[in-house]
Amino acid sequence: MHTIKCLELFKAVAEHKSFSRVAAANNIAPSAVTRAIQELETELGVRLFHRTTRELSVTDVGMSVYNRAVSLLDNYSEIKGISEACSGTMSGTVRVAIQRLLGFDSLSATLDQYMRSHDNVTVSVDFFDAGDDPLSCGADVAISLQSEVRDVYIAKQIDSLGMSLYGGKRFLAETKALFPSDLLPQQRMSPGGSAWDLIARGSERHLVLPCDSRFRSASPQAIASAAVQGFGVALLSSAIANPHVKAGELFPVFEAWRSLPAPVSISYRSRQFVPERVRGLISYISATMGLRNRSDLSLSVRNLIQSAQIEHADELLQTGELEMCGQ
Repeated sequence: MHTIKCLELFKAVAEHKSFSRVAAANNIAPSAVTRAIQELETELGVRLFHRTTRELSVTDVGMSVYNRAVSLLDNYSEIKGISEACSGTMSGTVRVAIQRLLGFDSLSATLDQYMRSHDNVTVSVDFFDAGDDPLSCGADVAISLQSEVRDVYIAKQIDSLGMSLYGGKRFLAETKALFPSDLLPQQRMSPGGSAWDLIARGSERHLVLPCDSRFRSASPQAIASAAVQGFGVALLSSAIANPHVKAGELFPVFEAWRSLPAPVSISYRSRQFVPERVRGLISYISATMGLRNRSDLSLSVRNLIQSAQIEHADELLQTGELEMCGQ
């Protein structure tokens, strides 16, 4: 294996303490990662990792190699970028990592148009979960809800994301709930099991409701499928819910309520020379996605009706004529 590739894999393993995770991120077999590390150790004549059945740690000399490898790999990337810029054409692969919660629909058209404009550029897309660091595993660009990043990265807000509530046919047939707070905690679902932090459109009313469904997953796709099967109501982004909505499997519920908008950011490595193909894609995504107002922010007639119900409920609360369960 090429020495540069061996160094890239070594750097990733040192940062993630896992051969299997690095293999998955690079779409190669774990044995290929092991072989690359062994080749590097043989070439350098040193042991880079302490390996036990339960733990993987970098040796002292391995840490020295790691520190120099980071600088060397950055310099090598700059050299590749300079040669690309001098040739006057964009070429090569841009590795894009997208947080699973965001889905792919919102970016698919943007990436398609970018590749149509640059015939020699290939875009490789992978997905990651909240808390992961795809840039350290080789991704050139990461799209996520993470606005704060490590000092060695740059993050720019390109959009904002609000999530709405969806239920399946079974829920619609059986429920008598008028408001999200009427649901039992066991009937509420969200990726990762996080609480529903909701605001009422056209009102200052705010609800924080716990989720305690018996079905739990960090995958928004899995949560959407569970809602289709009738496990409860799910808080989802439109990108995740829309395929099921179009198929007639999920339906918007409690439409006067939505989550607080969260910033969507694009992040990339901070260094003197970012390859032209990467800078081009960053600029293109920023320009085409740039904090647009989503059409689903407008209130439908049903939203207006439910907003009026909310305001009327508040008035009744003040006069003691209605008791509502709040969190």
